[in-house]
Amino acid sequence: MKLENRLSFLSLKRQGIGHTDETLAEHFDWKEIQAFAEKQGLSAILVNGIEKLPQEMLPPISIKLQLIGDGMMVEQSAKQQWDTSQKLVDYLKQKGIITVGLKGMTVAQWYPNPFQRDCCDFDCFLLKKGSDGTIAYAYEDGNRAVEAKGVNVDRSIYVHSVFDYKGLTVENHHYLAAIKFSKRHRKMDDEFRSLLLEERLIPVRRSNLMMGSPLFNAVFLMHHAHRHTINDYLPLKLLIDWTLFIENNSKLDWNRFWQYAEDFGMLRFAQAMTRGSIRLFGAKVPYELPTDFEADDLLEQCLWDTPEGTKGRSSRFERWLRIIFKLIHARKKYKFFYDSSSFQMIVAYIKGFLFEDVD
Repeated sequence: MKLENRLSFLSLKRQGIGHTDETLAEHFDWKEIQAFAEKQGLSAILVNGIEKLPQEMLPPISIKLQLIGDGMMVEQSAKQQWDTSQKLVDYLKQKGIITVGLKGMTVAQWYPNPFQRDCCDFDCFLLKKGSDGTIAYAYEDGNRAVEAKGVNVDRSIYVHSVFDYKGLTVENHHYLAAIKFSKRHRKMDDEFRSLLLEERLIPVRRSNLMMGSPLFNAVFLMHHAHRHTINDYLPLKLLIDWTLFIENNSKLDWNRFWQYAEDFGMLRFAQAMTRGSIRLFGAKVPYELPTDFEADDLLEQCLWDTPEGTKGRSSRFERWLRIIFKLIHARKKYKFFYDSSSFQMIVAYIKGFLFEDVD
């Protein structure tokens, strides 16, 4: 996307999430903007921003109708996913299982309209309360519960099982980090579990779906965005997620958050993400962040350098090979945003391919 179109797109996004834009762009290449929004699942938020434009700056009626149609499809899909997820959550509750939402639908509650946040699938982590009041992990309990309803559960990926529940793709997490990558990842999973149980769970949108504390969500969201960025690219919605999370979680313990970010090797990335939320979307934090222009420039580059999608089904070897090529080209991102090299990650993937899956 051209620079002037990036500025225009961000301008519309700021307005789309309810922020005042005092530097409203004047140039809009509507076809490119529409294509990028559709590719990233951001059409609904884009329509919000367009509705706040002066009459003379509105897109041609044909483009506007197409954008509205794209936005309605996002909302319709998100509403259907939410309704189906609630049926699953309620069913598991009957079996004594607590469903904790991860990212996606959990983050959507902080959007102006929760159904305008595009979600690809439903990520969850399952718990159960014992007769003595202690909390236990319920990964396999959940798998067996849906199997009892005739649902086929795929356990081939060790991090999470996958199943289709009434048209909704569900990822039931066995682990909260890819523990086979390294000792650090095993420790990371332990820390996530501790954070999840450290404070009481919070209902999502007054439903039976629960979420962890602000600190758990902050660290988990940042880890997810970090891994996505260094291994692929940074979807713009993840930066919007972080912006809206910051705005709606004023009780976040920032000192502990930064310590976790440093322990997990993603401090420079977390700082760049937070500055990006401030600079591009108007987020506010209660302190001043260190200046790091190089990291900020690289983060923005990761936002716009989106890869082309792959066509058709591919073998495990082909998928693995694509990952290796991406890691070879990700050397700079690892250098700036992680304290391990892309070469070390390539070795981890090779071990995983030769012995067992790592993702």
